[in-house]
Amino acid sequence: SKTEKIKYITNESTIMPKADILIAGFLKCGQESLARYYQTMDETIKVYRDEFITKPNAREYFDNFGWEENPAIVVITRDPVDRCWSAYHYFRKELHPCVEGLTYEDYLLKKSFHSGWGEANPIYQSNYERHIAPFRDLNITVLKLADILGPEFPQKNTNLHNRISDHDRRLTEKLLEEEYQNPMTPSESPNCDRCGNGKNTEWCRCDKNY
Repeated sequence: SKTEKIKYITNESTIMPKADILIAGFLKCGQESLARYYQTMDETIKVYRDEFITKPNAREYFDNFGWEENPAIVVITRDPVDRCWSAYHYFRKELHPCVEGLTYEDYLLKKSFHSGWGEANPIYQSNYERHIAPFRDLNITVLKLADILGPEFPQKNTNLHNRISDHDRRLTEKLLEEEYQNPMTPSESPNCDRCGNGKNTEWCRCDKNY
């Protein structure tokens, strides 16, 4: 099927992929639907997903990955408040250890920065320009979810949850504005070579049965 042709890469890959399009983020912005959309347009397109763009060393990670040919990098964004709210509920639903038991406010104030997955601070992840800037010389394509919504996009969302309250929206907007004015500085603890998360921290999943 078309969906089976969508490839996923990790930093454990031994054969470096030849990709036409690399979807590099952002989480909870419709990137899986975007991959399926590209495959629907042209089944010969090789589409890869690796949400590495929010990692502190994202450009170094990309440059050292060893691509056979550099792919076209595409990212998709959405309203950052909606992204934070959606991510919170998604990871709670998945019983992810980084969110389980946390209130939404606690989730917004998390201090981990190392992962492109759910462990990282959602406000830090939502500062799109900060993460896109290191790739501007590669003519990165930036899409907005709101601009491409349609009958066939995105795919049906099974992660249904209540709308964000006015209080939580104001709190998220306040923290986002603080991030835009004074960006967070990720900690300097070394990353695990396998998963890319903070080594010897609760965020490194290599020795845990998650």
